[in-house]
Amino acid sequence: EVETAQKRFEEQMRAKDAAGAALAAKQLKLGFTLKDHPSSQFNGVYHKVGEFNGWPVMQNGSNDAFCYHYSGSHKHKARWQFSKTNTPQKGSCHTFMQSVGEPVPLLPVGTQTWRVHDAGSWTDSTLTVTLLVRNEISACLFS
Repeated sequence: EVETAQKRFEEQMRAKDAAGAALAAKQLKLGFTLKDHPSSQFNGVYHKVGEFNGWPVMQNGSNDAFCYHYSGSHKHKARWQFSKTNTPQKGSCHTFMQSVGEPVPLLPVGTQTWRVHDAGSWTDSTLTVTLLVRNEISACLFS
């Protein structure tokens, strides 16, 4: 019975993760901009460059900076991460936002507090994420 309950729980978690990935893919279809990061490498326009476990992997077009969803582990809750490397399978990153309660599958939009690794330590930093709309994409492509 315990084994069956564990399997049911794992199936429910996989289904919930897949549903969250589908929502995030719709949200990030056109990309987003990040600004106010203390490390300028992370600021800029992000577009989808792939997927990991069904979740979108986004890359800053002018720098080697990535944004992806980390689904969690025994050490960390699910969260959105920014990293200098495209390694969504790992929990390591340079910046992350993690919900206090139930993990939210959508990338947090607007001006919010993120946990940022800068100058050798973790601090809270206010960053702004703005979803792109078609007019902004056209301006980026033709400027």
